[in-house]
Amino acid sequence: MVIRLHFTASDIARVRLAPGPAPLQEVAGAVRKLGNQRPAHAAWRREVLAGVDPGQLHRLVDLVCGPGCRPEFVVPLTEGVDEGIEQIMAQPAAVVRQDLAEVNEYSGVLPRWTEELVPAGSPRRREVGAALRAVFAAAVVPYWPTLLIDLQADRARLVSRLVLGGVDALLSDLHPAVRWDAPVLQVGLGNEPAHDIFLEGRGLVLIPSLFLTGRPAVSTGDDPSRTPALSYPVLPELPVLSAPAGVSGSDAAALARLLGATRAAVLTAVAAEPGQSTSAVAANLEIAVASASEHLAVLRGAGLVASRRRGTAMAHRATDLGGAVLRAPRAGF
Repeated sequence: MVIRLHFTASDIARVRLAPGPAPLQEVAGAVRKLGNQRPAHAAWRREVLAGVDPGQLHRLVDLVCGPGCRPEFVVPLTEGVDEGIEQIMAQPAAVVRQDLAEVNEYSGVLPRWTEELVPAGSPRRREVGAALRAVFAAAVVPYWPTLLIDLQADRARLVSRLVLGGVDALLSDLHPAVRWDAPVLQVGLGNEPAHDIFLEGRGLVLIPSLFLTGRPAVSTGDDPSRTPALSYPVLPELPVLSAPAGVSGSDAAALARLLGATRAAVLTAVAAEPGQSTSAVAANLEIAVASASEHLAVLRGAGLVASRRRGTAMAHRATDLGGAVLRAPRAGF
C-alpha cells in the first residue's frame, strides 16, 4: 500500500530526527530476518537460534512476519526496551482489539491465540514482552557495536542535508521508496492503492533502522498527542553479521578503541550516573562543556544516549543500546 502523508506548514516545522533506532522495532526486523535463508546471515542465524527459546520466537513470528501489516501495539517506538514492554502491557483492551482486527482485515493471518492479547496485563502479553526482551538480547545487543559506523554515517548524511537545504532537502533524499512533492510525502511507489494521512500539526519523527530493510514503515499510533513516525532503512540490506573476534586488554581499552577514549568516558559516565547535565559530565571528566556537548550529540545520534530537557539544562542517560555497547567488551568485543 502507498501511504501519502499530508503536511501543513506547522508539520514541516515539527519534522525531527529521532535520537536513534527504536529497540523493539529492531527486534521485529531481526525476527523477520531470521526467516530469511540468505547465506550471508547463516552464522548470525545459528547464533541467535541457539540462544532463544523456540516457543518465544514462534510467538513473535506469528505477530510480525505476516504478509501484511503488523499490530502496531506490539512494536512501540520507544527509546528503551523496558519502556516499550510497559507500554505493551498497559495498552487498553479496546486499542489492542482494534489493532488486531485491522491486521486481520488486511491480511487475515493472525492465529487464534492472539485474541488472548486483548485483556490489559494478560499472561499472553507478558509472554510477548519476555520474548521481545529475549530476542533483543540474543539478536541485536551482541551485534550493535559492529553496526554503529553505518548508523553514524547515515546520521551525518541527514544532518548535512538538513543544515544545507532544510526540511525539503532532508525529505527529498531520505530513501529511494520515499518521494517528497511538497506538501505530500509519499511512502511506497507504483500503482498500489493509496492511503492518505493528514498530519494536522503533529509533525513527523524520522527513525533510522538497521534491521528494517525494504521500504520504510509509517506509524501513526493510537494516541493523537504522539508524533507520527516514519521508520526508514539505513541500509538496503542487513550486512553480514557474525560473532565478533575477541579483543585483548581491559574492557575500558576495548571500549576506547571502539568509540574513542573521551567519547567512551562520556558514555560510561552517563550510564553510571543517569540524569547528569552536560555541565556535570564535563566537570566530572574535566573536559570543556563544548566538548562534552559534542560527544553527547554523537552518542545520541548513534542511539547510545537519550537526552531530556530538565529546566534550563539537558539530562542524559545511556539507552539500552548504549548499555549493550558498554557490555560488549566483556562479551568479546
